[in-house]
Amino acid sequence: MKVAFGQQWRNKNNNGILSGMKKIGIGRVDKINPFWKNVRDFLKEPSQHQEHCQKPKPVLLSTGEMFFPYPWAGPSRPDNSSIPSSTNRTGQSSLVLETLTGPELLLTQVRQSLTKKRLFYKGRYTKATFWSSNPRYDLLTEGTFAVVERLQEERWISVYDDDDLSLFFRWKVDNSSLHGLATIEWEIPNDAVSGLYRLKHFGATRTTIISPINYFTGFKCICSAIR
Repeated sequence: MKVAFGQQWRNKNNNGILSGMKKIGIGRVDKINPFWKNVRDFLKEPSQHQEHCQKPKPVLLSTGEMFFPYPWAGPSRPDNSSIPSSTNRTGQSSLVLETLTGPELLLTQVRQSLTKKRLFYKGRYTKATFWSSNPRYDLLTEGTFAVVERLQEERWISVYDDDDLSLFFRWKVDNSSLHGLATIEWEIPNDAVSGLYRLKHFGATRTTIISPINYFTGFKCICSAIR
């Protein structure tokens, strides 16, 4: 799915060249101001496929389809906490209007992962390995290094963490690169509810000893625990 900016992004841009210009109108989802539509079409008119995928958000800038004089959509970090689903309906939440992707991205990601046959049985082990910094930067005594999340009604909820005996977290230095490797290993419990799961890692890092600590997350291995 290609990304695109909607009019909610324009409404929040209140500095620079756009300062003082009339806003499109927060809450309107049916159409774009004719002036900005002409500007958009001059730069790149969105394809029908793009407009269909982004509904109900009207496309103001189809950055995922703009490549002149260089790609307008740079590298991005996937973050499911900001990925809308079809349950985020218009009027109930502005998330669908503010994010770069359409409302069906979450289900699309799940379907694609299922085609990879990442299926695991109860009582078996599954694991995921991440490039990660030394856990001693922050022992996360009030948090956790590893979490197992289950997809429930298009939302990821935490069901196991490293306090559970079924979940193991290990860290070591990779001899070939001298970078850290964090491994999450999960023994799927016999009482686990069948469904879609993913392994999520939390960590902390810093550039130097005196620099502030930065926190990060990563997730891997969308799978299905079945009987």
